[in-house]
Amino acid sequence: MSAAPCLGAGHGTETDTVFHHLDSALRSLLISSMPAGTEISFDTPSPAWARHERTAPALNLFLHQIRDDAKVRLGSWIERRDGAGRLVAREQAPREYRSCYLLTAWATDIDQEHSLLGSALAILAAHETIQAPYLPEALASTGFPVTVAVANPALPCAGTDLWSALDIPPRAGVDLVITVAVVPSVITDLTPPARRIELGVAGTVPAPANAPASGPIDTQVREHVNSDARKLPSDGRAERPDSGSDGH
Repeated sequence: MSAAPCLGAGHGTETDTVFHHLDSALRSLLISSMPAGTEISFDTPSPAWARHERTAPALNLFLHQIRDDAKVRLGSWIERRDGAGRLVAREQAPREYRSCYLLTAWATDIDQEHSLLGSALAILAAHETIQAPYLPEALASTGFPVTVAVANPALPCAGTDLWSALDIPPRAGVDLVITVAVVPSVITDLTPPARRIELGVAGTVPAPANAPASGPIDTQVREHVNSDARKLPSDGRAERPDSGSDGH
């Protein structure tokens, strides 16, 4: 079956996904209020990455988990019809996903790292949603808001065991959860509606129970009637059973 792109207006491709658009939106939002020269990175922190000698301060947003927010699903399938009422497409209801980032600051000294982290926290806390001009058209075209939650204890967090898993010494970080709607593909290759419905009735009639198994039905019925007629006396009256008396 053929399907339309899932992000609306033809923006979904194999290399241009919802997470690429989220990264672009976060980069645009943060860089607008950070000191000049600040780098925005989405790399997974590793020992080699952490030891890398930096020429400029950096913010790292590590996407560590994605969760389906099943509570906000609206129905299952949405039907699209043309002006004549014919079904032309079907699509699943949009789904919302929570993209969980760990925001950390990297610089040559701890004071600069805390300054960067504080600036990032201030800009993110001022935005409940990401909107234009920071939001890419591919996300804006879905019609659903891209919401921002900062350090919300009710939402998923990175956890202290993350640092040991990454083999990096612990450091200050801010949990950031971005909720984005994903519109599933629109299915347009549908089975066409029936143009005509023909109804018919079988042309045979059930034969009598004692009729022969072969031969046309009307011939079988005539033979059955004729055999019964031959049992009548010549005057056409049915014989009365003999009561065994002499006329009484």
